[in-house]
Amino acid sequence: MSEPKQPESMRPIPDGGLQDAMPSWLKRPPAWRNMPTAEERFERTLPEPDTSEIDPKSLVDITDLPQWLQMIAAREAVPAPEPAIEHAVEQILQTQPEPDAVEIEVDNPDPEPVPIPEAEESVPVTEPVLTPPEMLPEPSHANTGLLWSVIALLVITVLVLGVMQFI
Repeated sequence: MSEPKQPESMRPIPDGGLQDAMPSWLKRPPAWRNMPTAEERFERTLPEPDTSEIDPKSLVDITDLPQWLQMIAAREAVPAPEPAIEHAVEQILQTQPEPDAVEIEVDNPDPEPVPIPEAEESVPVTEPVLTPPEMLPEPSHANTGLLWSVIALLVITVLVLGVMQFI
């Protein structure tokens, strides 16, 4: 088969002056024309690895840290608590009883008895007063018949209205 011959110079397509009226952004060729092909994209070489040593001390200065971290870094003494706080701690320690030391040794066949503190004063126990619950009146069944008749009337009305829509 013979291929049709292409004319060497093609005639321009008549556009009625459209090319002259197009804005400049539309006259530019599409951006994808300048994009590399898939083969060109994979042929890129990676840069040489960075083997320089990074000193973390040069990244952040001590003044960039919050004050409490600066205090820890400087190993400063912790400021003394206020007198009111010291007084409160003393009062709490004085009011708390010292816990009895309880030691239980599993390997010892004759363990020492654990001292149990005795109650210093007895607390009187009062018997609660039991009152019988209030008896509620039994529900009346006279009104339930009226309620069911109203519900049945509403259901029938809805059904009749539904049937009337289709007629």
